[in-house]
Amino acid sequence: ALPPTRSQEALQLPLAVATEPNKDELRCSKIMAPMQPRGAATNFSVSPLAGYHGVFGYSSTPVPYAPYAFICHSDQSCLFQSCTHAAILHYQRIEIKYSSNKALIFVSFALQDRRYIIWLFVVTIAFNWNCWFIPMRWAFPYQTAQNTIYWLFFDYLFDIVYLVDMLVFQPRLQFVRGGDIITKDMKANYRSSMRFRRDFCSLLPFDVLYIKFGFLPVFRVNRLMKYESFFEFNDRLESIMDKAYIYRVIRTTGYLLYILHLNSCLYYMASDYEGIASTKWVYDGEGNKYLRCYYWAVRTLITIGGLPEPVTVFEIVFQLLNYFTGVFVFSSLIGQMRDVIGAATAGHTYFRTSMDNTVAYMNTYKIPRHVQNRVRTWYNYTWASQGVLDESELLEDMPVKMRMAIAIDVSFAILNKVELFKGCDNQMIQDMLLRLKSIVYLPGDYVCKKGEIGREMYIIKQGEVQVLGGPDGTKVLVTLRAGAVFGEISLLAAGGGNRRTANVVAHGFANLFILDKKDLNEILVHYPDSQKCKGGRDSEEKRRRGMKKPTQQGVPPVLCFPFQPLLDIPSSNVHSNEKV
Repeated sequence: ALPPTRSQEALQLPLAVATEPNKDELRCSKIMAPMQPRGAATNFSVSPLAGYHGVFGYSSTPVPYAPYAFICHSDQSCLFQSCTHAAILHYQRIEIKYSSNKALIFVSFALQDRRYIIWLFVVTIAFNWNCWFIPMRWAFPYQTAQNTIYWLFFDYLFDIVYLVDMLVFQPRLQFVRGGDIITKDMKANYRSSMRFRRDFCSLLPFDVLYIKFGFLPVFRVNRLMKYESFFEFNDRLESIMDKAYIYRVIRTTGYLLYILHLNSCLYYMASDYEGIASTKWVYDGEGNKYLRCYYWAVRTLITIGGLPEPVTVFEIVFQLLNYFTGVFVFSSLIGQMRDVIGAATAGHTYFRTSMDNTVAYMNTYKIPRHVQNRVRTWYNYTWASQGVLDESELLEDMPVKMRMAIAIDVSFAILNKVELFKGCDNQMIQDMLLRLKSIVYLPGDYVCKKGEIGREMYIIKQGEVQVLGGPDGTKVLVTLRAGAVFGEISLLAAGGGNRRTANVVAHGFANLFILDKKDLNEILVHYPDSQKCKGGRDSEEKRRRGMKKPTQQGVPPVLCFPFQPLLDIPSSNVHSNEKV
C-alpha cells in the first residue's frame, strides 16, 4: 500500500479500453461512491478527466464515466473501475512506484489513444532526422569541425527519444491476442517481439568508434532500423483522419523527394570519387553543392534528358543504373499517386457514372427534356446533401451492430421526437431505424396523392411538405416540417389497403424517411408488449373514419400508441393555414 499521507489524495487519470475485470480481485458496489478499504489496501477516490466518455455493454451510445473506486494492493499493482450497475465495467491497470514521498503513476496506452499517436509523431521526427541527414552528412562536406557539436547535440537528443520510446511507451502499449485487448504482460509481449530486437539494434552505440575513426555519420546508420514506428504512425494517423487521402498524397510526394535526395547524395559521392570538375559529367564545384546535385538527380530519375554524356566506364555504369532505377521508381510512384487520387474520388466517379448512364438511358427512349432536367436535379441535390446516392449500399457490408450505431447517431434524435412513437419500447425504435429508407423529393413532387393505397408512413427528416385540399385540390391546408409524421393511418389500419385522404406535395427539397407496413409488422412480432388486440382499437378507428367494422379474422396487430390519431396528418410540428 502507498504511504498513509497519500491515502486521501485525489488523482486525475485518463481512461483506456481494457478487458473484463477480475471480480475476485476487485469488486464495486452499485452506488456511486468510493469503495471501502479492505485488508492492507489503501482507498483512493479517482475523478475521471472532464470530457472523457465510455461505452458500456454493447451499446454505442457514449455516456459519461462515473466516479472511480481505486484500490492499491500490497504488490503495488492497482486497478480502478467505474462504480455503476452497467453490464460491463471498464477499468485500467496502473503501476504505482514510489520513492520517499512521491508516487509515480504509469498508465498503459490504449490502441487508439491519441496521446500515443502524438508520441509516435515525435519518434517519426527523430527517424526522419536520421533518414535525411545521415546520408547528406556522409556524402556532402557539411559536417565540419566548427559545427560538429551542433550535429551531435541533435543526434543524441533524438537518441533519447528512441530510448524513451523503448523503455516507457512500447512496454505499456496494449495489444490484441485472441480477440481480447490485453492490458497485462505488455512488457513481456514487447520484449519477446521482433520490434524490440530492431529497436535495441537501432540504439547500439557504434558512436564509440568516433574515438578512433573520427566523427563519421556512417556509424549511425543503425538508427534507420527504427522504421517500424514511422509506418505505424502513418497507419494510425490515417485511421483518425477524416480525409486520409490528403495525407497519402503528401506521404507519396515525400517518398519521391527522399529518393531524389538519396540520388543526389550518390551523385556527389560519385563526383568526388571521379574528381570534382574532372569531366563534364561530374559536379563542377560551382554553386550550392546540394541544390546542383539535387537538380541533376531530378533530371536523371525523371528521365528528362539533356544532361552531359558520361565519359568513363564508371560514369556510364552509374548513369545506366540511374536510368533503370528512375524508370521503375518513378513509374511506381506515379501509379501509387494515381491509386490514391482514384480512391479519394471513387465516390464522385460512381455518382457521375450513375447519372451519365441514366441520362443515356433517357436519351435512348426519348424521355421529355423537362423530365430529364428533374432527374439531373435529383442526382445533383442528393449527392450534394448526402454525399452518397443510396445510404443502404454504403452500410450493407457493415455488421448489424455498427449499422445500428450509425443509424442511432443519424436518425434516433429525429425518430425520438415523433409523437407517434413516444411510449414505445426503445429497442423497438432502434430496430425501426434499420428499416427506415431515406428518399429525396424535388420541389413540387407529389409524395402521395388522395385516393392512393397507403402502405407506408413518412417522417420528415429535412425540408417541408404541404397538405393540399379544397375543391380543386390546390389549397394549402397544412405545412409539415422536420420531425412531423404523416401517412401513419396506413400502419394503424387493421385490414390494410386504406386510401390516402389528401395530396401531399414537397415544398422545396424534402428528405423523408419511409417506414413500410410490412417492415413494421415484422418488427412487432418480437415485441408483444407493443401490440394491441385488434378488436377494440380497429373498431374505434373504423368508426371514426366512417368505415364498416371488419369481419375477417387474423388481422395483423397494431402498435399500442399513447394517443388516437384522428386524421392522416400529425398533431405536432405543423403550420396550419386554416383549421382542419
